[in-house]
Amino acid sequence: MRRTFAYAERSAPQQMGVFQQPVRFRKTGMLKLRPLPVKTAIALCVAAVCATACAGRQPAACRGLEPLQIADLVSLACRAVERDGPRVRTCPPHLDMLLADGRITIGLGIGTRDLGCVRLPRRQRRWKTTQNCRIFGRDIIVDARLILTNDDFSAALEECEVIFVTSHSRFGAGPAFLLDGKATPFLMQTTPGYEVRMPDSEVHGYQGQVLRTYRDKARQRSFTVF
Repeated sequence: MRRTFAYAERSAPQQMGVFQQPVRFRKTGMLKLRPLPVKTAIALCVAAVCATACAGRQPAACRGLEPLQIADLVSLACRAVERDGPRVRTCPPHLDMLLADGRITIGLGIGTRDLGCVRLPRRQRRWKTTQNCRIFGRDIIVDARLILTNDDFSAALEECEVIFVTSHSRFGAGPAFLLDGKATPFLMQTTPGYEVRMPDSEVHGYQGQVLRTYRDKARQRSFTVF
């Protein structure tokens, strides 16, 4: 199965820059950059953009924040597709393969609360949605779900064709999700001998395996190696 993986990085709470790059995911753990030029695919990013806005640092709005409704995000993306349409007349081969079965499955990963305020619907059935969307003249069923834990993410990597994540990148260690917290991030990199170096100021309660720590005299900073 071919998958598209987009990652929205916020390496520190003070930084508001967002990185979103669609790439091809392979089960070997390798990530290969692969842009999606089709406006239809870009429109699906509306969901991730909206979620990123919800996860932004806006403490004043936390008290009256409305629940994050995945159904509303998908509906917004589908309306954008129908309103603006694709930039090309014919469906590109990679997108044609993605839509061949008439269904597309999307996962939306939500990061930890230190990135901002996120309120979940009380009923878990609202953490997912199934809707009809017209793409390139085809009626496509869109299945979308929120990714809130490491187990959710593991399942999404097996079941979802498109995944968006807004989270700390943890310098390559892997994303941390809303319900599991930063102490138990998902480990993306399992290559033997691969090391992740993080400034101690960015570790923030990590409780996993630590290889060593050291002090960089030139930078006047302490680092942890995973």
